[in-house]
Amino acid sequence: MRLRRWVSFHGIAINVEPELAHFSAIVPCGVADPRYGVTSLVDLGLPVTMEDVDVALRRELIALLRELLSERKRPVLLVIHDLREATALANRVAVIEAGRLVQVGAIAELEARPASKFVEALLADTTGGNRTCSSSSHPHT
Repeated sequence: MRLRRWVSFHGIAINVEPELAHFSAIVPCGVADPRYGVTSLVDLGLPVTMEDVDVALRRELIALLRELLSERKRPVLLVIHDLREATALANRVAVIEAGRLVQVGAIAELEARPASKFVEALLADTTGGNRTCSSSSHPHT
C-alpha cells in the first residue's frame, strides 16, 4: 500500500468465501455504501472454490500472455516454475538445475533426449515443483 497526498494506492483481493464479519470495520476506498463494501464470490451467488478461481485465473492469464506474445512478434523470456504453463506458452524451454543451465530446446526435443535424470524427472512431474523452467517464445522459431 502507498499513500500520496492523502490518497491510497493498493491492489485488489479476490475473496472466495471468507467470514465477512471480520471485515465489518473496513471502509474500502472510503466508500461507506454497503452495496460496494467487502464481499465474496460466494456471497455474490457464485459458489466456487479457491481451486476453481485458481484454474480460471491460470486459464485467463495464459490466454492473455499468448495474445501479448502474438502481438509483440519478438523474442520474449518468461521465467515460469510450472512446466505445463511453459508448454502452453513457449516453443522452447531452458531447464535450470541448482542455478546451472542443463538443457535448452523444444519440449519434444527434451522428451526425446533428456540431458539428465533431472530433466527426465521434470518432464515426468508436470507440476514443476521447485524446479525452474525458463521459456522462450519467438515467432520465427
